[in-house]
Amino acid sequence: MIHNSDTAVKPIIGNKDIEKPGELVFNASQLPFEAWNADQVSAKLDSPQLEQHLHDVYNAMGASSTVNDKLNVLIYFESIIMSSNVANRLINSAFMSILLKLLKNVKSPHLKMRLCSILGQLVRHSTVIGNDVAESGLCQSLVETVKDKNEKVRRKAVASLGELLFYAATQLDDDNTEAGTIWEIPESAVNTLVQCLATSEDEIVRFYACKTLENITA
Repeated sequence: MIHNSDTAVKPIIGNKDIEKPGELVFNASQLPFEAWNADQVSAKLDSPQLEQHLHDVYNAMGASSTVNDKLNVLIYFESIIMSSNVANRLINSAFMSILLKLLKNVKSPHLKMRLCSILGQLVRHSTVIGNDVAESGLCQSLVETVKDKNEKVRRKAVASLGELLFYAATQLDDDNTEAGTIWEIPESAVNTLVQCLATSEDEIVRFYACKTLENITA
C-alpha cells in the first residue's frame, strides 16, 4: 500500500528536518559593491543596473582576497538566489564556471561549505537548467567534495549532490532522448551516495543521502 507521503518530494538542501539552516549574515560595509536585497534583484532581473551589479559580484568572487572577504561575498550572493527566476538566470550563466573553479581550488572548509551550499540552492530553486550545466563537471566536483575529511563540508556537498541527482532523475523521465542522455546519472555519483549510507558515516550525511534516494524514487 502506498501512502501519500511516499511520493512527497521535499527539499534536500536547506531541509529543516535534517539540519537547522544557518542564517545568511554578511557585512554589507565590507563588500566591494553596494548590497541589494533579494526582492530588488528579482524586480530588476532584466535591467542594465542588475547586469552591472552581477558583473561586480562576479569580479569580487574572482578577486584575490582574504578568506573572510571572499566568504562575505559568497554569503551575500547566496542571499539573493532563493527565487526561481533569479536561480534560472544565474545557474545558466558564467557564475557556474567561477563557482566550480573556486570549489576545485579553495582549501578553507568554510569556503567549501558555502560554495556547495550555493550550488545546491541554485539547483534546488531552478526550474530550467541548461544542458551545459550537466556537462560542466558539476556532478564530479560534488562527488569529489563529498570525500572531504571535514564532515560539515561533506554534509553540504552531499545535500547539493542530492539536489543535482534529483533534477537529473526528472530529466531522465523526459521524452527528450538527448536531454536524457546528457543528464544520465554517473555511476560514480550513485556509488558515492551509497557510501554515504555507511553506518560509520556522519548521521546528517546519511540523512541527506537517504532523502536523495527518497526524492528520486518518489
